[in-house]
Amino acid sequence: MRIIEIAERSQQGTTRPFKCRGEDDGYYYVKGRSAGYLSLCREWVAGELARRWGLPIAPFSIVEVPAALIKGSLLEDAVDLGIGPAFGSRLVSGASELRWDDVQSDEIPDDLRAKIFLFDWWVANPDRSLYPIAGNPNMLWAPTQHQLSMFDHNLAFSMEQMPETLIEYGEQHVFGPRLLQQELAFQLDESSEAPLIEATAKLEVFWSQVSPVFGEIWDALPEEWTEAATEFNQDEIHSHLNRVTRDDFWGGEIEH
Repeated sequence: MRIIEIAERSQQGTTRPFKCRGEDDGYYYVKGRSAGYLSLCREWVAGELARRWGLPIAPFSIVEVPAALIKGSLLEDAVDLGIGPAFGSRLVSGASELRWDDVQSDEIPDDLRAKIFLFDWWVANPDRSLYPIAGNPNMLWAPTQHQLSMFDHNLAFSMEQMPETLIEYGEQHVFGPRLLQQELAFQLDESSEAPLIEATAKLEVFWSQVSPVFGEIWDALPEEWTEAATEFNQDEIHSHLNRVTRDDFWGGEIEH
C-alpha cells in the first residue's frame, strides 16, 4: 500500500514513527529508515507470528513511501522516514495506552494474558512492562469494545536482553506476576487453572504448523531491509523459535 500524506511525527517512543495517511484513507504510524532496518525486520517477523497465532495485534503492513512525498513534505525531518518500503501500523480508533488499572481489572481474560506473555517470551521481546507509576506496555485498550491491541515489536528477538528463566521474565512483564501466581497455585493444587501450561501446549501446536512455512514470512521482507540487517539471520531466528519444542522452553525452573 502507498502512503499519500505525512501528517506529523510522534514525539513518543524511541523510534518516533510518523503518522501518515495511506491510499486507503486510513492512518498509520509508519517506521522507516531512521528506525533502523533491523528494527523493521523484527517488527515484520514478530508481527506476522502474532497475527497468525490470532493475537490481537494492531493491523499492520509493509507500505511504500514515494520519493515525491518526502521531497514535497513540509516536515523538516520527513527525510528520516526515507523512501521505499516502510512498516506501517494502523491507528486503532477509540483506544488508548493500556493503564495499570486496566491490568488489575478482570476485563482481560487470563487465557489471553497467558498467550501474550508466552508469545513475548518465545520471540524474546523484552519490551512490554507496566507498573503502578511507570512502564511501557506497548498495548492499547479500547474500553468500549473491551479490546486489546498489541504493537511495537522492534526489540523482538533481542535474546541477549532476556532473562534466563520464565520466572525472572515474569517479574518484568505486564502480565507476568498474576500468571506466575496462578502457576504456583496449580503446583499446590492441580484442580486450579493453569493458563500458562495450556498456552504452552497451544503454542507448540501452532509452531508445528507454521515452522514448515516460516520461509513465507521471511520472503516477504523487503530486500532493502535484509541486505542492511545482515545480523538478522533466518536460520538463527528459526532455531530460536524452535525451542518451544524443547523441555527447557520455560528455562528449566518450572516443570510442565
